[in-house]
Amino acid sequence: MTEYFQYGEKELAYLKQRDKRLSEIIDKVGWVKRRVIPNLFAALVHSIVGQQISTKAHETIWQRIQSSLGEITPQRVISLTDEELQRFGISFKKVTYIKRAATKILNGEFDIHGLYDKTDEEVIRCRECRKSDPEAYDYCEFYYAHECDPNGFCAWAERRQA
Repeated sequence: MTEYFQYGEKELAYLKQRDKRLSEIIDKVGWVKRRVIPNLFAALVHSIVGQQISTKAHETIWQRIQSSLGEITPQRVISLTDEELQRFGISFKKVTYIKRAATKILNGEFDIHGLYDKTDEEVIRCRECRKSDPEAYDYCEFYYAHECDPNGFCAWAERRQA
């Protein structure tokens, strides 16, 4: 069953009062159904796969992955070779990102479910690592959220620059 982001009139009113142009677009477009993936690791993989490709290509690759793996878990990802993952249509670099995230989750270096305990501001602030390390662009906002300093920079990105 497909799940969608849940919001109501309160959230729409907030957005409309924050931005006049957005208010006009909301009035014109109306209610938007945005699919969500509740499984955080699957959502991360989905996000990485979709970077820098068309929506159509993204959905095609995602369907291949889901059809083959069923539930997308770090264990299932690690059980595949890089070549097997690439056969879905994923680039070598994205395979590296996905497998690195899966490995860190499995060996306890990254508690992906700990993101639930963070405020929106803490997770959003971690996106700043994109500015300090372009290679981290595809996955830093999720992958290194626990390593962000108070200024929003990822410790990993800072270590690489040192």
